[in-house]
Amino acid sequence: MEYAENINEYSPHRETIYNLITNYFDNPKMVKLYDTEPQRGPDGNRGNSGGSEGKSVYGCKIYSLLSVDNRYIIAIVKKDTLPINFNVHLKDLNWECFQTRSIRDYPYKFKSSHKYSIKKSAEYMIPFYVRSRTQDASEYISQEANILITLLNSGKSIYTFGNEGTLVSALETFNTVITFLGI
Repeated sequence: MEYAENINEYSPHRETIYNLITNYFDNPKMVKLYDTEPQRGPDGNRGNSGGSEGKSVYGCKIYSLLSVDNRYIIAIVKKDTLPINFNVHLKDLNWECFQTRSIRDYPYKFKSSHKYSIKKSAEYMIPFYVRSRTQDASEYISQEANILITLLNSGKSIYTFGNEGTLVSALETFNTVITFLGI
């Protein structure tokens, strides 16, 4: 993948983004939902031979008074050995992909929902600018934060979202996928 970076090494930049998002959502307790198996590569082997590695997926339901759809935050990490339904705080997950999603019929049930308050301080106003658009999603780059932000159009117009925005505006759409750039 052209925008990947080696996540096996410590990265102060990643740590800054982890902390920023963890603090924005007030460090919610995440529940391990499931693991995925590695995908086979062109040589038929799994993992480092060209296929993708397995992942572990964690989620948390977000309290929402007015939304018809349920809101969730989802963190995807390299596959770990923790059991399904294990609880861990977001600050303890070195995620590869972070998502805020509105999903009407999410197949996983949560015992409770997490409350947080929207933050509008300068540290969350990181700008991003459109890179590309498709019918399904609009991709944005934040040079300042070195992240790729994908806003899912949910079957709406290719221009559902504007040409620029901020980290907080993206997080609050609950149609957001964030990954790191290796620029």
